[in-house]
Amino acid sequence: MSALEKLTLAAAPSHIRKSHYIVGKKRRSAMDDAARAAALAAAASVAISSCDLDGMITSWNAAAERLYGYSAAEMIGQPQTILLPEGDDPFEGGLAQSVVRNGPIENLEVARRHKSGKLFHASLTLSAIYNTGGVAVGVCAVSRDITQNKRAEEALAESEVRLRRLSDAAFEGIAVSQNGCIADANAAFIALFGYDGLEEVIGKIASDFAASEAKKLISQKHNEGNEQVYEALCQRKDGSTFHAELRGRQILWKGGYARVTAVQDISARKEAEDALRRSEARLTEAQRVAKMGSWEYDVATGGISWSEELFRLFEFDPASREPNYNAFLALIHPDDAAQVVEWTNRAIKHGEGYEIDLRRAPTGRPPQWFHAVGVVVKDDTGKVVRLTGTLTDITERVLSEERFRVLFEYSSDAHLLFDETGVIDCNNAAIAMLRCTNKNELLALHPAVLSPKLQPDGQRSDRKCLEMDRLAWENGYHRFEWIHRKMDGEEFPVEVTLTPVTLRDRPVMLVVWHDLTERKQAEQQIKDYAIVLEFQKKQLESANIALSLLATTDGLTGLKNHRAFQERLTDEMHLAARYDQPTSVVMLDVDHFKQFNDTYGHPEGDEVLRLASRILLENARADDFIARYGGEEFVLLLPQTDGRGAAAIAERIRGAFERAAWSKRQVTVSVGVSTVNAGNAGEGDLVTQADKALYKSKQAGRNCVTMYSG
Repeated sequence: MSALEKLTLAAAPSHIRKSHYIVGKKRRSAMDDAARAAALAAAASVAISSCDLDGMITSWNAAAERLYGYSAAEMIGQPQTILLPEGDDPFEGGLAQSVVRNGPIENLEVARRHKSGKLFHASLTLSAIYNTGGVAVGVCAVSRDITQNKRAEEALAESEVRLRRLSDAAFEGIAVSQNGCIADANAAFIALFGYDGLEEVIGKIASDFAASEAKKLISQKHNEGNEQVYEALCQRKDGSTFHAELRGRQILWKGGYARVTAVQDISARKEAEDALRRSEARLTEAQRVAKMGSWEYDVATGGISWSEELFRLFEFDPASREPNYNAFLALIHPDDAAQVVEWTNRAIKHGEGYEIDLRRAPTGRPPQWFHAVGVVVKDDTGKVVRLTGTLTDITERVLSEERFRVLFEYSSDAHLLFDETGVIDCNNAAIAMLRCTNKNELLALHPAVLSPKLQPDGQRSDRKCLEMDRLAWENGYHRFEWIHRKMDGEEFPVEVTLTPVTLRDRPVMLVVWHDLTERKQAEQQIKDYAIVLEFQKKQLESANIALSLLATTDGLTGLKNHRAFQERLTDEMHLAARYDQPTSVVMLDVDHFKQFNDTYGHPEGDEVLRLASRILLENARADDFIARYGGEEFVLLLPQTDGRGAAAIAERIRGAFERAAWSKRQVTVSVGVSTVNAGNAGEGDLVTQADKALYKSKQAGRNCVTMYSG
């Protein structure tokens, strides 16, 4: 039988291998099966090869030529190691003998080298080849390229790591649920709901985080897999509630489907919305009192909206008709309607607001005057998309012969009239604001003394004042902030409004000052409070970090405590199972410690425990996790460490205790070691096994290391 027939038969179905094995009884049938199997191997889509028990290749099919890049002529007679990365030999450690003794090995993942030198991941299925006498003469290997699968697994693991990093960095709470229960959550989620740690959250269902009136809604959204954003009332651990915005999405997570849900506290937004509604109500009342209506005009649609007060100003029922631009123009005096059209077109074209006075269309009653203010609203490109503004009934002001005088005398803001010579008139508020003794004193002042030399932006006051005047004359209105000076030299901030007007047929500038001192002080207070709050926030964060350390640190030795060890053990067991790695636990107990305490006292006993912790830190590795398990017991968690390595570390530590210079008498330890390979035992089993091994060390006379052996 040729080598190709033999290796093909080894990879053939079991009924063919079985018929070949019974050569003595049915030789002709087995030979026929072998021939058919050889033909199958030659045409197979997977790489099939064979080698003798010395590792020399004896057969090589076409699929193997495609997979490895070598022809059959190049490979037959060559050692199997030509396909391996440097230093890697599948026959070391008795792998071939294991196949012969124990039967086939399936899906063994290894690294292989292509003829080009490129390495790739391969899955091998190995089975023994027997001669007609039933004696094993070689090994058959079926090879598959699994590089893409490995890359996909690595990408999935990396994706989960990125998800965890993004989750931990997010400000909003994020939780992952699988099979209806919480499986993971970030720190923000835990803090948002007032829990102390992840272990309190794991296993809960979505409705556990909902207020009673929202449980049905949250459960329904969660179970339906709804991805729309919705709002609900959530409940913290302490029973307090808060308004939240939730959104969820289904993801692939740890080999299955899961639902990730983001939760954001919107209590502040809700409060702001309530405040806005109250503010709008106050605005409506203020407009009613002030006879001021507000409006908006949509440039694209031509639609116009009015406030309730604007309807009342024109004596309409707000529910009676839908306003529009043309209907509004019909309500305005024909001479002024053309001005409205002009100013509206100018605002849309140039992006400038406006203020104009309008007369209502004749109604057979005394004339009615309005003051209109228009403000432009632009989109991100700078295009005007909307006009908004107010319409104020100024009939009484217009009809009054003393319109400016009334304005001057009764306004709480400072009003001044300027012409080219300086101040020509002012109201009482201006006199009080500048701390002048009377109006004549103010009118005698040169405008330059009313301002400091420089404004906060570094510009000279005299030059900037001319520029502000120019803008007001050009645009008909200008508003800005300014620093003025009082008679006693005190400087103060004001909001200045410049409006060119005509008084007794000559142009003058109406200047209105609104004192911003209180507002600026309030803004500064807000900034100061923000600094204080930020400082307090950092103090709180530092305190939380300190509390976290206290919760996981043993106060006497400075090592991690029992709780921290249990948390770390859980994590390491998950990693061991995921990455197929060994994990070991070393548990040790100070020998005759009670007797030591009884003899020398507890302070000396405490000193022994502190020195013990230093010995452990000096003799353990950087990645090892050391904790005080309780009393005089200590425990070490050794990641990626098999039994041999763990035993060596345990013996090094035992010897260090034996050699240490103790103040009262020699101190020794009894040590127990347990190891789990590829997650074949639970975390509780691992600790229990180490404890049992420790007990055997004590039974053996103490001061020794015992490996758990079942």
